[in-house]
Amino acid sequence: MATCSTNPPRYAEKAQVVLVKKSPNAAEVMSFLSSCGPFTCKQVDKCPVDLMFCAQARTFPAIPFMFITSATSDVVAVTKERARHATTLFPFVHAIILFPSALPPRTFRELQSIHLNQDLSDKIQIVPASSIETAVHFMLSVRSKQSFQAQERTAEFYARLWAQVESKAHTVRIFQSNMPFLHEDECEMLLDVFGSIAGLSRVSEQDFLDQTVLDADVIKLLVEYFEPVS
Repeated sequence: MATCSTNPPRYAEKAQVVLVKKSPNAAEVMSFLSSCGPFTCKQVDKCPVDLMFCAQARTFPAIPFMFITSATSDVVAVTKERARHATTLFPFVHAIILFPSALPPRTFRELQSIHLNQDLSDKIQIVPASSIETAVHFMLSVRSKQSFQAQERTAEFYARLWAQVESKAHTVRIFQSNMPFLHEDECEMLLDVFGSIAGLSRVSEQDFLDQTVLDADVIKLLVEYFEPVS
């Protein structure tokens, strides 16, 4: 029986319905969720996403998640199409790459760069998870941050700081999560020099060599990351 290391809440909480699309990983996902809190998991044959925390009035909005695995044929193209469909139904979708080490490095990079597509920009987040347990903990973290009560408590804070320190820190986190070969201070340096992730995508290899202190091998990886996928 899978168990959750997160301590359950001490206060009474109404069970939240979670729809889980049938898949080879569905049973394990539901087992972990059931051990982590008051969830009523329902396995369904059809769903626009792989898992959805159903909305609770005055408590939680609907929160959708997609699972990406190496078992999917032509996984990059299929994921793009699924993401486009899901983002027509939900304002924002969280996608989890399960067991990323099973994917070829180029495929993993292509999946991570899907959020840069113009029609998906600001509509999807893509993160890797090396285990079902890690994926479940990520989903629970997203859920807790999206509770209406939590949003009310933090609204004023983000209104004051988002355009300043927090926005840059958030960009650095996104940058580093997609380019694990870079250190945090290197991410900050690149953003200081070139302004934004979009700006970095237009920089040549020679300009990186001339304007930064990064090693040539690191610059090559950086340039390859932004190369158009043929």
